[in-house]
Amino acid sequence: MPGKHNNISGLTKKYLSARRPFLKESSYAHYAELAENYIDPYVGRMHFEDLGNNTAGKYITQLKTCGKTSGKGGLSDKTIRDICSLLKSVYYFASENGDCPSDIRFPRFTMSKPARMKSQVLTKPHQKQLEAYLTANPSPENIGIMLCLYTGMRIGEICALKWSDVDFEGCLINVNRTVLRIRNTEARGKQPKTVIVTGTPKTESSQRAIPVPKAIGKLLKTEGKQMPGDYFVATCSSKQMEPRRYYEKYKQILRKGGISVDYTFHALRHTYATRCIESGIDPKVVSELLGHSSVTITLNRYVHPTMEMKKRSVERLLR
Repeated sequence: MPGKHNNISGLTKKYLSARRPFLKESSYAHYAELAENYIDPYVGRMHFEDLGNNTAGKYITQLKTCGKTSGKGGLSDKTIRDICSLLKSVYYFASENGDCPSDIRFPRFTMSKPARMKSQVLTKPHQKQLEAYLTANPSPENIGIMLCLYTGMRIGEICALKWSDVDFEGCLINVNRTVLRIRNTEARGKQPKTVIVTGTPKTESSQRAIPVPKAIGKLLKTEGKQMPGDYFVATCSSKQMEPRRYYEKYKQILRKGGISVDYTFHALRHTYATRCIESGIDPKVVSELLGHSSVTITLNRYVHPTMEMKKRSVERLLR
């Protein structure tokens, strides 16, 4: 018989406590949130011996239909996959440490294959319109937006970028850190529920040097050559701008630039990848510029052939 502390909720807490020293703060906060909101309320009191295929199927259905903490709607496939992955890690950790039987079969969490999402890419007219506005209205925020269009940097990477990370002579941007808002796992009483943290980029591959066109390098040199190295590019001050605030600024810039389409900030990254491929840059090079660990990620998620590219391709058939 399993011990009274060996239910899934208790084992998950034990797993997270053991793994915490080896996880990024943002990763730990994400896993803790998944456990608190989507594991404990549903299967937390159960033991892994009781989590058979039928129970797992019902659990997935619950999450997909009414899993949101608000009770209105279900969770995305991505979130459910993260939950299942965490449960599996907890099970193997517990079985290896003798906290649950090692001879039981972990249930199959069957899910439909995720549909391929169509990502946003700025049209060429919209990109020119945005660049014209950014050039005519120079400001730290606008420089950051222009930089995103020509580096594909993530919003957190731009917010964390300092002038010391810019190699003016070599026209290089060194991506060494990122900033993001995460759940405050230590919150007590009236303490804030979220906190801003600065750390290393998303993956090891995300720490990279990105060459920029000479025109962009000239712009950066004009604006930042006399700036203290510890000043942030997106604010030109020692005060950092958090991603949520920068996203709001970005939306204002789109409106002021007369662009009616509701492009997300990440559309700048998609646009950069697409323009690189359109220009004939090797996909492997694009993958490294974006900081991906695999060229497959770049091709599947970020590169979207335009009709212009398709027409050029079929014309080659007659050559």
